[in-house]
Amino acid sequence: MRPVDLLAFVFAGLAALPAIAQTPPPAPVPQRRPTNLPGVSPQGNAILTKLDSQGDPQYAQLKHQQTGLKDQLSNAIMVPTIDVDRVAGIMRQMDVVQGAMRTRASERVLAALKALPEADRGPFLRAIAKQVGPAAN
Repeated sequence: MRPVDLLAFVFAGLAALPAIAQTPPPAPVPQRRPTNLPGVSPQGNAILTKLDSQGDPQYAQLKHQQTGLKDQLSNAIMVPTIDVDRVAGIMRQMDVVQGAMRTRASERVLAALKALPEADRGPFLRAIAKQVGPAAN
């Protein structure tokens, strides 16, 4: 076999091989936007950004439980005959999880409040109150 034929054979073989799968570069970790609450100083916003970036594993676990309970409730109500006791039990569990989620959220707000300088505490709480909206009667 001539060298030219050998090269043609090798290139033909390479062309027939499936393309080598390149692993895509890892997706960039989404960076949280810096907190920028109106009326809060740059130092206070930096503190809030740092606290927010730490996350809350317990809250994430509760959120996961809530999703599972919602799925269970959805399955429980999609059957022809509704098991009222089962639905009631799931709803009670959802109440407990939602209460725990509210408690965790309140604890995070209080931790942030304690970490902020005195001058930023009022604007911080007012910004949160504005985001939450008026209390339901």
